[in-house]
Amino acid sequence: MAEWSDVVPKILPIEKLYDDAIAPAAKQVGRLGGDTAKVVRLILAPIQGLALLQDRLDQMCERIAKKVPEDRRIEVSPEISGPALDAMTYLDDKSELWQLLEEILTKSMDAQQVHLAHPAFIVIAKQLTPDEIRILYRLREGAVYVSDGMDLDVAEQKFVNRIIHSNGFDIDLIVPSQFELYVFHLQSLGLVAWTIGKQTPIIDHNGVQTGIKRDSSIALTDFGRMFVEAGRQQTIDGTGAETKPGM
Repeated sequence: MAEWSDVVPKILPIEKLYDDAIAPAAKQVGRLGGDTAKVVRLILAPIQGLALLQDRLDQMCERIAKKVPEDRRIEVSPEISGPALDAMTYLDDKSELWQLLEEILTKSMDAQQVHLAHPAFIVIAKQLTPDEIRILYRLREGAVYVSDGMDLDVAEQKFVNRIIHSNGFDIDLIVPSQFELYVFHLQSLGLVAWTIGKQTPIIDHNGVQTGIKRDSSIALTDFGRMFVEAGRQQTIDGTGAETKPGM
């Protein structure tokens, strides 16, 4: 198994991090009772996972060592490794976000792929939900077309009650009802663009417009493609794999 110090810069010893984070809180839980203690334990549940963090990091280093030949390994920029490892502290190593961060770390240590990594990618990745990561990897395959409609509020002279009739995504989302929120969030991060195309007025039998039907497309921006490429999983020989984090 590859040593942690052989792959990425040293970080705060796990034992100390565990003691500092858990010991004081654990003592307080013992003084509480009933529902309050149960609530505290639920809040501390992710922190208790720190005891297993070293094993997860060792396993990650072993995977990275297999993907990046020794003669291509370079020191990872602390602007990337620090925030990435901080975010991974409370993550399951099978989660979409862990796998995304692991791939960015891998490319950051590979002299042939370091150009694909950027510190901003870590900041962005930490803000993403599992569903948003799935959407991004689906968009890597190409744009998705959306059809929606809205009613016309004549008094206010604006369109309201937007309803998405079809979104063209052939993936399962954990919370599909938040699809629109996910895309707006990805837009705000500069990763995707939602472009309105054809707009067709909806006219009633009296010839009065009552709404509008729109066709649009959702696609990765240039920056979004760079982000997705940085997080794309690799095969052991360093080539790009078609598998996607969490899928």
